[in-house]
Amino acid sequence: MRCLMASLIILSTISAASADRVRLCLLFCLVESAGATDSFSASYQRVITSPADSAAIKVLPRGVRERLTRNEVLYRCSQGWQNPICQK
Repeated sequence: MRCLMASLIILSTISAASADRVRLCLLFCLVESAGATDSFSASYQRVITSPADSAAIKVLPRGVRERLTRNEVLYRCSQGWQNPICQK
C-alpha cells in the first residue's frame, strides 16, 4: 500500500509540474490547460505607450498611421481593454 501511495504522489507531482492547472489527482490527474493565445497577441509590442507618442504617429503616412492604430486597438481589446470600440 505504501508503494502505491508513494507512486501516486510521485506521478501527481510530475503531472502538476508540466500542467497549467490541476483539477483532480486520484489514479491519474485531470489537467486544464490555458486557452491558446493567438500569435498576434503573443508577439505584438505596444507602440503607443504615452501621449507623447501621438506627435510621432501624426507625421506618418495615412495608411501606416491607420494600420498602427488598428493594431493597437486590436491588441488592447484582446488584453481586456474596456472601451466601446471593442464591442464592434
